[in-house]
Amino acid sequence: MYELLWFLLPVAAVSGWYVSQKSGQGMRFAPEKQIDLNTGYYQGINYLLNEQPDKALDVFVKMLEVNSETVELHLALGSLFRRRGEVDRAILLHQNLIARPTLAPKQREYALLELANDYLKAGLLDRAERLFLDLKGSKDYSQSALAGLVEVYQQERDWDQAISTAKSYQKVSGKSQSEIIAQYYCEMADKMRIARKNDKVPGILKKALQANSNCVRANLILAQHEMDMFNFKAASKAYLRVIDQDARFFSLAINPLKECLAKLGESNQLVRHLQSVLGSRWNRDALAFVNEKFGMEPNGQEALSLIEKQLNEKPNLRTLSRYVETVQASTQDAKNEIVNKIARTLKEIENSTADYRCEHCGYASHALFWQCPSCKTWDSVDPL
Repeated sequence: MYELLWFLLPVAAVSGWYVSQKSGQGMRFAPEKQIDLNTGYYQGINYLLNEQPDKALDVFVKMLEVNSETVELHLALGSLFRRRGEVDRAILLHQNLIARPTLAPKQREYALLELANDYLKAGLLDRAERLFLDLKGSKDYSQSALAGLVEVYQQERDWDQAISTAKSYQKVSGKSQSEIIAQYYCEMADKMRIARKNDKVPGILKKALQANSNCVRANLILAQHEMDMFNFKAASKAYLRVIDQDARFFSLAINPLKECLAKLGESNQLVRHLQSVLGSRWNRDALAFVNEKFGMEPNGQEALSLIEKQLNEKPNLRTLSRYVETVQASTQDAKNEIVNKIARTLKEIENSTADYRCEHCGYASHALFWQCPSCKTWDSVDPL
């Protein structure tokens, strides 16, 4: 509400100026009209003072005739309506603007762009697409129109069009879209893999990695595809590439990697593979695996040493939890009731903590989303 109040202060000022201008133009306007304008202005101010911004807004909008001096204010009001979720009001206001024959060409284009954004917000994708396509060749608004089209095709899950338009937007704006384009290719590949059109998957993922060589998702889908095709050697290499690209995604790769190596009869080589890929970059999931592998064996001290090193370099709750678990498993302190209570408490706290968080808006979850459900940003949700 406070945003609207602050916005309406200049609206009230413009309305007051408009009233004074009309009043100062002598007998060209009937006295009754002047009285109506003054009454409306003071009524709007009264609504503002009584913290009734919606009623004040209605009054000021009715008072402001559409002309070259007020069109910018009408456009701003329409944008405000859309941001507040009042899309119907925004659509009516922008349609009213466009219907004015006296509107300047540039103002008309901007009003069309705003109307297209209204339609997009309302889910009227066909209407939004038509307007964005009309504006694609605009000198002033082609970049915004292309961005709008990308959003339309993304919502329609038309990945071919989304990729093509994102490339056009990249060329016009100079802003790299490589990460987003890679995600679109991944969406296509996932769709093909689920539909069992396996012959198309590798080619699409190759394009994804050409767009963004650091796309973890592309290698994850490729690894899943190779497992579907019983190519366990190729699948294990893809999962190792995932870990090498970003060790934070270890937890998504480790179990299927173990399964692949078991199929190949190389289960005992898993730790060697991990050490060659991760080197000194052991994360909490790698430590958990080492704890599982060594914890109940004579060389469990190796796991304890690794976790102690991790605690010294980057202390955090999860690593501390792993440390206590390893102490439990590898020493006689497993019978110590205090150690057990600490381990249980740490585990409860750890389970209540999110595993993933969007670096753009802060949305947290236990599940991984390649597009943030909150802010709709692609490839922004990272493992914690």
